[in-house]
Amino acid sequence: MGIKRTAPARIGIKDVAEAAGVSVATVSRVLNGVDTVGPELRARVVRVSQQLGYRPNPHARALHTGRSHAVGIAATYLGGFFGTLFDGLEARFAHAGYRLLVASGDGGRASEKATVTDLLNRRVDGLVSALESVSNSDLLDLAQRGTPLVLVGRVVPGLESRCLAFDQREGGAMAARHLLEMGHRRVGHIAGPPQNLHARERREGFVAAMAAAGVPVGDEHIATGDFQERGGRDTMLELLERPGLTAVFAANDQMAIGALGALWEKGLNCPDDVSLIGFDDQHAAPYLAPPLTTIRQPLEELGRLAADRLLLEIHGNRVAGRPELPTLALVKRASVRRREVSLARKS
Repeated sequence: MGIKRTAPARIGIKDVAEAAGVSVATVSRVLNGVDTVGPELRARVVRVSQQLGYRPNPHARALHTGRSHAVGIAATYLGGFFGTLFDGLEARFAHAGYRLLVASGDGGRASEKATVTDLLNRRVDGLVSALESVSNSDLLDLAQRGTPLVLVGRVVPGLESRCLAFDQREGGAMAARHLLEMGHRRVGHIAGPPQNLHARERREGFVAAMAAAGVPVGDEHIATGDFQERGGRDTMLELLERPGLTAVFAANDQMAIGALGALWEKGLNCPDDVSLIGFDDQHAAPYLAPPLTTIRQPLEELGRLAADRLLLEIHGNRVAGRPELPTLALVKRASVRRREVSLARKS
């Protein structure tokens, strides 16, 4: 017959109070940060709670304080650029004593609304939204209900002070200007999914900057991907069927990675045969072969700023005006080479 094992009893607040020789109310005030307890008594309670291995029950704490000390993070998807953004969010919230509840939608409005509802039902103290498909009116309704809210990646009229978003059109234009400066005149674009706001804005900025330089990019030189590596490979293979391209702008680094694979499959060299520029400056970008030229979004800094702004909202400190953001930057690496343009071509 096996030995019956008894689970160790959970250490409760009463055990801490008894061991420290104080009342339960005193322990509660210390552990909830109330500043009416003297420093020596506070130190004793903290020391005893650590020695006993006391872990507060988050649900009971939420009922008592009205706060869960949890923050909801809602994103359309959790891959790619979101990982770097999350690093900044996590660093700030963890330092402030908040745990994170992370959930993703699938790009549809109904599912993303359900994601928000689920997080709010878990009594989060605030919400960071990096959702694409929920409407402006959905987010305005959410803010009007009093939920501390910060929006990443979009600007909603009426909620500007809670919005942190880079200028994606300018990012696309930066990619175009760099390729033009490097002598490229036959340029293709691997665009992101058309339902994605950032994909649309990067494409618009890229096409407009090329047109302004007198080098229009026709639809035949644009292929639509899915922001994933496989999509980048497939769309690069599609563009390579249209002869004469000397450079390609991929709307994110993940698709640029797939595009490099397509060039290798076709026996082509980057940058000697085709130059390539990406967008985001993901962690892998400097370690590719060749290292990837890209438009850097300072996403970790953005995450820290978003967390700081939400913490102010949670504690009732409403801030007017949009926060000042770091700027996008061109990161020059080896995947783009200069192409000499003949005088006949220039004329």
